[in-house]
Amino acid sequence: MAYMIYEDYRKSALKHLKTCEYMIGSLENLSNIENYKKIGNKEKEKYENNILRETYYLLGYVLEGIVNYCILKKLPSFQSDNDKNVYGLDEQIVSSILSQDYQAINTNISFSKKDTSMFYLGKHEYTKNIQLLKMISPQKFQLIDIINSDRDPNDYISVMYYDWNVYVRYQTKGSKCNFDGNLSYDKEKITKFFDFVNNIFSKLPTL
Repeated sequence: MAYMIYEDYRKSALKHLKTCEYMIGSLENLSNIENYKKIGNKEKEKYENNILRETYYLLGYVLEGIVNYCILKKLPSFQSDNDKNVYGLDEQIVSSILSQDYQAINTNISFSKKDTSMFYLGKHEYTKNIQLLKMISPQKFQLIDIINSDRDPNDYISVMYYDWNVYVRYQTKGSKCNFDGNLSYDKEKITKFFDFVNNIFSKLPTL
């Protein structure tokens, strides 16, 4: 029977990151595609916007994969069994691996007990679950400014980090399904967000 191990989160994050890299790079070559040359400017804008939106959507999954991988890697039950099924984790008390400042906290994470767990890794909320990482390894995650600061409306990387949600997948330009406020899907901003996410992924060996 197929199942997931914690290493699959790292592999999935890398897969999504490479896909995003390809999609951003593909924007440079659109002008060389014959069919693209034939469509109007509004259609071109819509086409490019969709690519950037999908890139942003996948980058959220990269962050989620990084967070879940790092959390599970720290748990003793996974350190002793690298092939342990992540969905076999019903409820894991992790207070023993928290930094001294948080030893008194009875923290638990799970995949199945959404209502009774402080951190539910099965839900796509990396900004919440990363709080657990900050408790486990504060000296490492405090080095990433945006993660350790409140949402800054004047910093579009901060806004993209905090405002990402899974419903981005349903959006198209001009659709009523607009859960992300006034996020701008221009190439420069998406590329810089990619760089931000890629930088975090590059730190995985040290996390």
